[in-house]
Amino acid sequence: MNQADTITGKIIEVRDYGTLVVVDADGRLMPVPFEHRAFQWLLEGEGCSAGDLAGRAVSYDGDTLGFVEDRP
Repeated sequence: MNQADTITGKIIEVRDYGTLVVVDADGRLMPVPFEHRAFQWLLEGEGCSAGDLAGRAVSYDGDTLGFVEDRP
């Protein structure tokens, strides 16, 4: 995936405590796997639990996941 392939969508699910499932505007699902430690850093950085990620808008370019909105 390159920068032109960046998707923007919403997290709809967290699976296996480390894989985010993102749905884009076209309804396509994109699994975004995280290594356990990186997932923990994400949660700590956002100050939330895994369940709090659902509904958050994100962009993903194949390497980097970024939130595209302020924290709720």
